[in-house]
Amino acid sequence: MEEFVIGVDVDDVLASFTADALRRLSEHTEGRHHFTVQDVSTWDPFDSLPQEMLSYRMLIYDAMKAEGACFALPVEPGAREGIELLRSLGHVMAVTHPFKGAKTWTHERELWLEKHFGMHRDDIYNCKKKYRVHVDVFVDDKVANVEEWRAFHNSPAGVLWATPMNRSTRGALPLMTDWKKLADFVREVKQRGR
Repeated sequence: MEEFVIGVDVDDVLASFTADALRRLSEHTEGRHHFTVQDVSTWDPFDSLPQEMLSYRMLIYDAMKAEGACFALPVEPGAREGIELLRSLGHVMAVTHPFKGAKTWTHERELWLEKHFGMHRDDIYNCKKKYRVHVDVFVDDKVANVEEWRAFHNSPAGVLWATPMNRSTRGALPLMTDWKKLADFVREVKQRGR
């Protein structure tokens, strides 16, 4: 019997990428500019912030590309338990896009996923074109990635992980707001047969 595979994005699904960027912005400005993930409504957090914050974008992103930054990302609340729940339903793979220009990102991401989720290199897809990844269920927080995956595979099993960053662009995609709801969706896909 063929293995049932669930592909899960990493940044802002498993790892707190946006929260870390906002933390760094606050630290860099010595607390003068403090924003939370709830203040962000676009996929790139800096596009949601006041215009004067755009001047910090490259500075913050360059700091996040430095050695050790990826490995230091915090885990999203509930993600460990969520992945364990999904593992009871199938094989979980991380589907992630390396941070362009970050020399150690991919290696650190692999170490981070092993440390926090017990994933090994064979459990990780590092790719830009996520739609090419063959999994039975695909979960991502970027609308375009989910739409492309669904179109390429002609499958309704691509779902959007709800974050404040995608609230303005969700459209009609199935929306996952918590790990239990996602597990229920995965069960449905398994029962109806890929």
